[in-house]
Amino acid sequence: MRRFAFSFAVFLLISFHLQGISKAAIYYNDGGIHDINYVISEDVSVSGNTTVNLLYGGFVSFIGLNEYGVLNINGGGFGNLALLGNSATTISEGVNFGNIHISENSVATIIGGSEFTNFHVEQNASLFLMGGSNIHNIHTQGEAKIFITGGANIYGINTMDNGTTHVKGSNFNFPYGAITNSSGILTGVLASGEEINCSFNVSGGGSIVIEPASETPPQPPVPGDQATIVSIPATSNFRLNTPVNTGLVLNQGDLLTINTDFNDTWRLGGYFSGYGDALCNANGLSPGNPHGGVFDFYTFDSATFRYGSLIGKIGNGDYFFVGTEFSQIVQDSGTLFLASWDSEHIGDNSDSITVNIIPDATTPSSNCQYYDSDEDGVIDEWDSCPNTPSDSYVNLNGCELTNYYVQEQVDHLLFQKDQTIAQLQTDLSAFTQTISLLQTDLETANQTIAQYETSISLLNEQIAEKDISISSLQSELGAAIQTITELDALNEQKDQKISELNAVITAVDREIENLKESLKFAFSDPYFSIPGDTTEKQIKNLANAIESLNYGQRQALYENLGGTIGKGKKK
Repeated sequence: MRRFAFSFAVFLLISFHLQGISKAAIYYNDGGIHDINYVISEDVSVSGNTTVNLLYGGFVSFIGLNEYGVLNINGGGFGNLALLGNSATTISEGVNFGNIHISENSVATIIGGSEFTNFHVEQNASLFLMGGSNIHNIHTQGEAKIFITGGANIYGINTMDNGTTHVKGSNFNFPYGAITNSSGILTGVLASGEEINCSFNVSGGGSIVIEPASETPPQPPVPGDQATIVSIPATSNFRLNTPVNTGLVLNQGDLLTINTDFNDTWRLGGYFSGYGDALCNANGLSPGNPHGGVFDFYTFDSATFRYGSLIGKIGNGDYFFVGTEFSQIVQDSGTLFLASWDSEHIGDNSDSITVNIIPDATTPSSNCQYYDSDEDGVIDEWDSCPNTPSDSYVNLNGCELTNYYVQEQVDHLLFQKDQTIAQLQTDLSAFTQTISLLQTDLETANQTIAQYETSISLLNEQIAEKDISISSLQSELGAAIQTITELDALNEQKDQKISELNAVITAVDREIENLKESLKFAFSDPYFSIPGDTTEKQIKNLANAIESLNYGQRQALYENLGGTIGKGKKK
């Protein structure tokens, strides 16, 4: 958790400062060289192949380097420093450094200065600690490397996740080579003459390597020279989840040969179904194991080997089987790692593994002169075992392979073939089942489509019937409209007749009124009125009054109405 918190804090600092979130920031990214005498309270960003020399320092709260930026510090007080993207820094003087984060193939060299709070080196970056004082918390991980040859008062070395820390000097309390303890106190005298007395922790494939001060890095031999030979002691943490970092770097085309004694004893823990504390050699629990135990192949993370067998990988490549003897021109480049194919445990193994590397073995050193005296397929220049039978299996050194080794490779290939066939059969079965399900789904879909087509046909028939009904209704509606039109004409005629009748009624009413007035005058009765509350009743009462007249009165009325007396008598 502490490592995560530190990385996250550094990430935030890098994110904020490299993006310029600061009130007083200076950016150098023009590809030039800048000499700065003195800077106070400024954040500095250097990138784009630009070099900055802080000649006298000052106080800088944060420095960010990226994209091949270079910074040389010769004094002053500083906060945090972050190196990314192949950048580099050299610190000769200075004080009160905060977190120094070195990543992404960057390089930091510490010659002087004091009060370093924290170094964090990761992602193939490098730290060369040659001087300085009061240096706290040195962390390395992720294929990064730290080289410590000097420095006073170093407190705490933590190496993890395939990181490597090299410490050079003398009189150490551990023997030269990789420290096998996971934690402890390291004491001794560094190559600079300064004493070291600090705690250390190793985990996750990391390693701390103790080297003599006088040792110079070995130069890679050229083809034809004697190859470098390194012996690696196998230890209790020598297993798959903590592979041994040999520190040997191979390039594509190098000839890699790895050998262990066929009769070496490897002890595996009691995790193997009835085998108890199983014994084997580097070929694992195989039929050719001289110690008796046999176990089947084991597959983990897409790789398959026998339990307990010696395996290797180059850089981040895939693991490959090594066994008791291995010889091959490698196609990958990177650091060589070795492990046992046992994800649980492997016990003590006091014997050694010998690694032989011939660089660029694909190029012969003689000028196109090839000889293969024993006709084993390996030219004499590279043949370490002359006079091998021409019908024997040999490795790339020209040495005969044991029948067991050949059989082991055959068994391995046959097992992989059987696994592949089994997997293909499983896949075929699943594929067949899927096809069957799809066919069933297709039949169901076809049935559904047929049902839909029947329903659509019925709907079309119903729509046709509806169309006929609508046509009939439209005809009836036309007839109804015609009838309504005729009725409207009759209504108009009726209204006309009613209007005419009303005119007649009005005229009758007017005449009745005139008659009333005449009768009032004739009868000398101003209050006279023809009885009846309606014109109709008044006319009826008037008719009744006329009907009630005597003959003489009727004759007078007749004459008054224009009649002629005697005209109407019968002859």
